[in-house]
Amino acid sequence: HDGDLIEGPMQPFQVSPVSDARAAAAQQQLGPADPPKIRVVVRKRPINKKEVERGDEDIVEMDMRSNCVLVNETKLKVDLTKYAERHQFNFDEALDEYVTNDQVYRVTVAPLVHTLFQNGKATCFAYGQTGSGKTFTMSPLPIRAAADILQYIARPELRDVSLFVSCFEIYGNKVFDLLNMRKKLNILEDGKKKVCVVGLKVG
Repeated sequence: HDGDLIEGPMQPFQVSPVSDARAAAAQQQLGPADPPKIRVVVRKRPINKKEVERGDEDIVEMDMRSNCVLVNETKLKVDLTKYAERHQFNFDEALDEYVTNDQVYRVTVAPLVHTLFQNGKATCFAYGQTGSGKTFTMSPLPIRAAADILQYIARPELRDVSLFVSCFEIYGNKVFDLLNMRKKLNILEDGKKKVCVVGLKVG
């Protein structure tokens, strides 16, 4: 469970004013003519208790103003003298270890909810190695998104909108329906080359 490895950071989480400001600006700028584009967001996981006890070094720096990740790689010269080689990676958003899940939601997923009601489609997924914090980060996001979606369709002008939900898990090469007792499903391609999850329950 990725969330287990989030425990025991070197410093407590705190509110990041940079992320708050960025999220507020994004919400104000959003409009029908300004839908979100494909974005890549990286979040730093704090060093956990085991890593601290092991004496591991934190070699990653997050520059939230420039949205870049700096990795300080330790190398050896010919005479075995150690030196650090700095690598920079740029992203749409770079979030440090002090950013909360609420801030992550407002910066990443909240704008996508708006897109759904502008005849758009939205997908959000997490990528990372085991222990990188995917479960810890992603778990609360669908709940927040569902709450925002329900607030949208409660508006009088959207009274004719219907909401349908399906939920399935892909584990290895198997697919399970999470709304139907984890029934095993098959993913097939129809005559129009469209991928379908056969038998998926929609509620």
